[in-house]
Amino acid sequence: DPLTVIHRFCENCTPHEGPHKEKVWEEALTAPSPTILTNLKFHQMVRAREIGKGAFSTVLLYLVTQKGKARSEWPEYAVKVIHPDVLAKYSQNISREIAILRLMPHPGITRLVSAFMYHSECYLVLEYAANGDMFDYLQAHSSGLSEGVAKRALGEVLAALDSIHQQGFVYVDLKPENIVITSTRHMKLTDFGGARPYTAEAEKEVEKSRHAVQELRSGDWKYEGSNDGSVKAEVDHFDESELDPTKMEGTTIYMAPELLRGQYPRVGRCSS
Repeated sequence: DPLTVIHRFCENCTPHEGPHKEKVWEEALTAPSPTILTNLKFHQMVRAREIGKGAFSTVLLYLVTQKGKARSEWPEYAVKVIHPDVLAKYSQNISREIAILRLMPHPGITRLVSAFMYHSECYLVLEYAANGDMFDYLQAHSSGLSEGVAKRALGEVLAALDSIHQQGFVYVDLKPENIVITSTRHMKLTDFGGARPYTAEAEKEVEKSRHAVQELRSGDWKYEGSNDGSVKAEVDHFDESELDPTKMEGTTIYMAPELLRGQYPRVGRCSS
Protein backbone atom coordinates (compact mmCIF):
# COMPACT_ATOMS: atom_id res chain seq x y z
CA ASP A 1 0.00 0.00 0.00
CA PRO A 2 1.63 3.30 -1.09
CA LEU A 3 0.18 5.03 1.98
CA THR A 4 2.46 3.02 4.25
CA VAL A 5 5.68 4.06 2.56
CA ILE A 6 5.21 7.62 1.30
CA HIS A 7 7.28 10.26 3.08
CA ARG A 8 9.64 13.13 2.40
CA PHE A 9 12.34 12.77 -0.25
CA CYS A 10 15.24 13.16 2.15
CA GLU A 11 18.39 11.07 2.49
CA ASN A 12 18.13 11.04 6.29
CA CYS A 13 14.37 10.63 6.56
CA THR A 14 12.75 7.42 7.77
CA PRO A 15 9.12 6.38 7.31
CA HIS A 16 6.68 7.95 9.74
CA GLU A 17 3.19 7.01 10.71
CA GLY A 18 0.37 9.31 11.73
CA PRO A 19 0.20 13.05 10.92
CA HIS A 20 3.58 13.22 9.16
CA LYS A 21 2.70 10.47 6.71
CA GLU A 22 -0.78 11.87 6.10
CA LYS A 23 0.51 15.41 5.60
CA VAL A 24 3.17 14.40 3.06
CA TRP A 25 0.74 12.17 1.16
CA GLU A 26 -1.81 14.99 1.06
CA GLU A 27 0.85 17.39 -0.25
CA ALA A 28 1.68 14.96 -3.06
CA LEU A 29 -1.94 14.46 -4.07
CA THR A 30 -2.86 18.15 -3.85
CA ALA A 31 0.14 19.42 -5.79
CA PRO A 32 -0.93 22.19 -8.18
CA SER A 33 -2.22 20.82 -11.47
CA PRO A 34 -0.59 22.28 -14.58
CA THR A 35 -2.52 24.81 -16.60
CA ILE A 36 -3.96 23.23 -19.74
CA LEU A 37 -2.84 25.42 -22.67
CA THR A 38 -5.64 24.76 -25.13
CA ASN A 39 -4.60 27.49 -27.59
CA LEU A 40 -0.82 27.33 -27.31
CA LYS A 41 0.99 28.23 -30.53
CA PHE A 42 4.47 27.24 -31.64
CA HIS A 43 5.66 30.84 -31.76
CA GLN A 44 4.83 31.31 -28.09
CA MET A 45 7.55 28.83 -27.21
CA VAL A 46 11.29 29.38 -26.95
CA ARG A 47 13.54 26.36 -27.30
CA ALA A 48 16.05 25.94 -24.48
CA ARG A 49 17.80 22.61 -25.09
CA GLU A 50 17.41 18.98 -26.07
CA ILE A 51 16.42 16.62 -23.26
CA GLY A 52 16.58 13.35 -25.15
CA LYS A 53 16.25 11.74 -28.55
CA GLY A 54 14.84 8.39 -29.64
CA ALA A 55 13.99 6.54 -32.81
CA PHE A 56 10.48 7.97 -32.99
CA SER A 57 10.69 11.41 -31.38
CA THR A 58 12.84 14.12 -29.86
CA VAL A 59 12.12 15.59 -26.43
CA LEU A 60 13.03 19.26 -26.04
CA LEU A 61 12.88 21.73 -23.18
CA TYR A 62 10.81 24.77 -24.15
CA LEU A 63 9.90 27.93 -22.30
CA VAL A 64 6.44 29.40 -22.88
CA THR A 65 6.59 33.17 -23.16
CA GLN A 66 4.45 35.24 -20.82
CA LYS A 67 3.82 38.91 -21.41
CA GLY A 68 4.99 41.11 -18.56
CA LYS A 69 7.32 38.51 -17.06
CA ALA A 70 11.08 38.11 -17.29
CA ARG A 71 12.44 35.10 -19.16
CA SER A 72 13.54 33.51 -15.89
CA GLU A 73 9.87 33.39 -14.86
CA TRP A 74 8.55 31.69 -18.00
CA PRO A 75 7.21 28.19 -17.31
CA GLU A 76 9.17 25.20 -18.61
CA TYR A 77 7.72 22.24 -20.49
CA ALA A 78 9.05 19.01 -21.94
CA VAL A 79 7.92 18.93 -25.57
CA LYS A 80 7.83 15.63 -27.42
CA VAL A 81 8.27 16.31 -31.14
CA ILE A 82 7.14 13.42 -33.35
CA HIS A 83 8.53 13.46 -36.86
CA PRO A 84 6.34 13.28 -40.02
CA ASP A 85 7.55 9.86 -41.17
CA VAL A 86 6.75 8.41 -37.74
CA LEU A 87 3.31 10.03 -37.79
CA ALA A 88 2.56 8.48 -41.15
CA LYS A 89 3.56 5.00 -40.01
CA TYR A 90 2.33 5.00 -36.41
CA SER A 91 -0.62 7.39 -36.43
CA GLN A 92 -2.87 4.95 -34.58
CA ASN A 93 -0.30 4.36 -31.83
CA ILE A 94 0.26 8.07 -31.32
CA SER A 95 -3.47 8.74 -31.26
CA ARG A 96 -3.77 6.12 -28.52
CA GLU A 97 -0.97 7.75 -26.53
CA ILE A 98 -2.67 11.16 -26.78
CA ALA A 99 -6.01 9.67 -25.74
CA ILE A 100 -4.52 7.93 -22.71
CA LEU A 101 -2.58 11.01 -21.58
CA ARG A 102 -5.77 13.07 -21.71
CA LEU A 103 -7.42 10.57 -19.36
CA MET A 104 -4.65 10.68 -16.74
CA PRO A 105 -5.06 13.54 -14.23
CA HIS A 106 -3.11 11.85 -11.42
CA PRO A 107 -0.29 13.96 -9.85
CA GLY A 108 2.07 11.01 -10.27
CA ILE A 109 1.76 11.17 -14.06
CA THR A 110 3.24 13.83 -16.35
CA ARG A 111 0.24 15.75 -17.65
CA LEU A 112 -0.33 16.59 -21.30
CA VAL A 113 -0.97 20.34 -21.25
CA SER A 114 -1.20 20.93 -25.01
CA ALA A 115 -0.94 19.17 -28.37
CA PHE A 116 -0.76 20.60 -31.87
CA MET A 117 0.68 20.19 -35.35
CA TYR A 118 3.32 22.50 -36.79
CA HIS A 119 5.12 22.04 -40.13
CA SER A 120 3.92 18.42 -40.35
CA GLU A 121 5.33 17.55 -36.92
CA CYS A 122 3.29 16.63 -33.85
CA TYR A 123 4.06 18.56 -30.65
CA LEU A 124 3.02 17.04 -27.32
CA VAL A 125 3.59 19.57 -24.54
CA LEU A 126 4.07 17.87 -21.17
CA GLU A 127 4.94 18.80 -17.61
CA TYR A 128 8.68 19.21 -17.14
CA ALA A 129 10.51 17.38 -14.35
CA ALA A 130 13.48 19.57 -13.49
CA ASN A 131 15.49 16.92 -11.62
CA GLY A 132 15.81 14.47 -14.49
CA ASP A 133 14.93 10.79 -14.40
CA MET A 134 15.54 7.96 -11.97
CA PHE A 135 18.14 6.38 -14.25
CA ASP A 136 20.39 9.45 -14.00
CA TYR A 137 19.70 9.70 -10.28
CA LEU A 138 20.84 6.10 -9.77
CA GLN A 139 23.94 6.76 -11.87
CA ALA A 140 24.79 9.74 -9.66
CA HIS A 141 24.25 7.67 -6.49
CA SER A 142 26.24 4.56 -7.35
CA SER A 143 26.31 3.44 -3.72
CA GLY A 144 22.57 2.92 -3.91
CA LEU A 145 19.51 4.65 -2.52
CA SER A 146 18.86 5.11 1.14
CA GLU A 147 15.91 3.22 2.53
CA GLY A 148 13.96 6.44 2.86
CA VAL A 149 14.50 7.54 -0.73
CA ALA A 150 13.73 4.07 -2.07
CA LYS A 151 10.47 3.87 -0.12
CA ARG A 152 9.44 7.34 -1.20
CA ALA A 153 10.08 6.55 -4.86
CA LEU A 154 8.35 3.19 -4.64
CA GLY A 155 5.31 4.64 -2.92
CA GLU A 156 4.75 7.35 -5.51
CA VAL A 157 5.32 5.03 -8.46
CA LEU A 158 2.88 2.49 -7.00
CA ALA A 159 0.30 5.21 -6.48
CA ALA A 160 0.58 6.29 -10.12
CA LEU A 161 0.40 2.70 -11.38
CA ASP A 162 -2.64 2.06 -9.20
CA SER A 163 -4.38 5.07 -10.76
CA ILE A 164 -3.57 3.81 -14.27
CA HIS A 165 -4.92 0.35 -13.48
CA GLN A 166 -8.09 1.74 -11.90
CA GLN A 167 -8.84 3.52 -15.17
CA GLY A 168 -8.51 0.27 -17.09
CA PHE A 169 -5.02 0.64 -18.56
CA VAL A 170 -1.65 -1.05 -18.23
CA TYR A 171 1.49 1.08 -18.34
CA VAL A 172 3.77 -1.61 -19.89
CA ASP A 173 7.04 0.39 -19.98
CA LEU A 174 8.09 0.79 -16.34
CA LYS A 175 11.84 1.49 -16.11
CA PRO A 176 14.10 4.07 -14.40
CA GLU A 177 14.25 6.24 -17.55
CA ASN A 178 10.47 6.67 -17.44
CA ILE A 179 10.34 7.78 -13.80
CA VAL A 180 11.07 11.50 -13.66
CA ILE A 181 11.73 13.66 -10.61
CA THR A 182 10.11 17.08 -10.23
CA SER A 183 11.65 20.22 -8.77
CA THR A 184 9.93 19.37 -5.47
CA ARG A 185 11.39 15.84 -5.55
CA HIS A 186 8.19 13.98 -6.37
CA MET A 187 8.10 11.05 -8.80
CA LYS A 188 6.06 11.02 -11.99
CA LEU A 189 5.64 8.42 -14.71
CA THR A 190 6.22 9.58 -18.27
CA ASP A 191 6.14 8.15 -21.82
CA PHE A 192 2.82 6.42 -22.41
CA GLY A 193 3.64 5.24 -25.90
CA GLY A 194 3.43 1.62 -24.78
CA ALA A 195 0.34 1.93 -22.57
CA ARG A 196 -2.68 -0.18 -23.51
CA PRO A 197 -6.33 -0.47 -22.43
CA TYR A 198 -7.30 -3.78 -20.83
CA THR A 199 -10.97 -3.21 -19.98
CA ALA A 200 -13.90 -2.74 -22.34
CA GLU A 201 -14.58 0.72 -20.90
CA ALA A 202 -11.00 1.86 -21.44
CA GLU A 203 -11.03 0.43 -24.95
CA LYS A 204 -14.12 2.51 -25.74
CA GLU A 205 -12.44 5.66 -24.45
CA VAL A 206 -9.43 5.08 -26.68
CA GLU A 207 -11.66 4.26 -29.65
CA LYS A 208 -13.31 7.68 -29.33
CA SER A 209 -9.92 9.26 -30.03
CA ARG A 210 -8.65 6.89 -32.72
CA HIS A 211 -8.18 9.89 -35.04
CA ALA A 212 -6.60 12.15 -32.40
CA VAL A 213 -3.56 12.92 -34.55
CA GLN A 214 -5.64 13.90 -37.59
CA GLU A 215 -7.85 16.07 -35.37
CA LEU A 216 -5.02 18.02 -33.74
CA ARG A 217 -5.27 21.77 -34.21
CA SER A 218 -2.58 23.78 -35.96
CA GLY A 219 0.07 25.46 -33.87
CA ASP A 220 0.69 28.07 -36.56
CA TRP A 221 -0.27 31.71 -36.02
CA LYS A 222 -1.66 31.87 -39.56
CA TYR A 223 -4.70 29.78 -38.69
CA GLU A 224 -5.95 31.74 -35.72
CA GLY A 225 -5.67 35.40 -34.88
CA SER A 226 -6.62 38.81 -36.17
CA ASN A 227 -9.21 39.75 -38.78
CA ASP A 228 -6.92 38.88 -41.68
CA GLY A 229 -5.99 35.57 -40.06
CA SER A 230 -2.31 36.37 -40.01
CA VAL A 231 -1.42 37.67 -36.55
CA LYS A 232 -2.72 36.52 -33.19
CA ALA A 233 -5.27 38.81 -31.54
CA GLU A 234 -3.04 39.18 -28.50
CA VAL A 235 -0.52 41.04 -30.64
CA ASP A 236 -3.13 43.09 -32.51
CA HIS A 237 -4.74 44.36 -29.32
CA PHE A 238 -1.59 44.79 -27.26
CA ASP A 239 -1.84 47.65 -24.78
CA GLU A 240 1.33 49.73 -25.07
CA SER A 241 0.76 51.06 -21.55
CA GLU A 242 1.63 47.57 -20.28
CA LEU A 243 4.96 47.51 -22.12
CA ASP A 244 8.08 46.74 -20.12
CA PRO A 245 11.09 47.01 -22.48
CA THR A 246 13.13 44.67 -20.26
CA LYS A 247 10.60 41.85 -20.69
CA MET A 248 9.93 41.95 -24.44
CA GLU A 249 12.68 39.75 -25.83
CA GLY A 250 11.45 36.33 -26.88
CA THR A 251 7.76 37.25 -26.73
CA THR A 252 5.32 37.74 -29.60
CA ILE A 253 5.59 41.51 -29.11
CA TYR A 254 9.30 41.34 -29.90
CA MET A 255 8.93 39.22 -33.03
CA ALA A 256 8.89 40.64 -36.52
CA PRO A 257 5.35 40.82 -38.04
CA GLU A 258 6.38 38.77 -41.08
CA LEU A 259 7.41 35.90 -38.80
CA LEU A 260 4.04 35.97 -37.07
CA ARG A 261 2.38 35.81 -40.49
CA GLY A 262 4.47 32.78 -41.42
CA GLN A 263 6.51 34.75 -43.96
CA TYR A 264 10.01 33.49 -43.23
CA PRO A 265 12.89 35.48 -44.73
CA ARG A 266 15.11 33.78 -47.27
CA VAL A 267 18.55 33.05 -45.86
CA GLY A 268 21.19 34.91 -47.82
CA ARG A 269 24.89 35.58 -47.73
CA CYS A 270 26.77 38.83 -47.41
CA SER A 271 30.39 39.82 -47.67
CA SER A 272 32.24 41.85 -45.11
